[in-house]
Amino acid sequence: MQKVALVTGGNRGIGLGITRRLLADGFSVSILATREEPVEVLASLRELGEVRYIRGNVAEPQDHMRYVQDAVSTWGRLDVLVNNAGVGLRSVTTSSKRARRASTGCWASTCADRTS
Repeated sequence: MQKVALVTGGNRGIGLGITRRLLADGFSVSILATREEPVEVLASLRELGEVRYIRGNVAEPQDHMRYVQDAVSTWGRLDVLVNNAGVGLRSVTTSSKRARRASTGCWASTCADRTS
């Protein structure tokens, strides 16, 4: 049975490299990303193996459920999660002291603010 990987942010940068490697190693891969579906990127990935693309945001719990449900309904299993996507402060350079002392609640607030 083919293994299945979820790769958040798997459509560009490091995440795209991880997606390519997993496909080359025989995994089916589902990508969660915020951007419009990258048709050309997906076409090249599909030459390597099975790929699904879900548009969503790692900061949104309802997107997590939709993402996981899609993969399980498509392949019937999950084997690997590569939690590559992330969010950060808008201006770490001007807020570096605050960023170093930030509580979990502050980071959650920053993520919610950044994605709204």
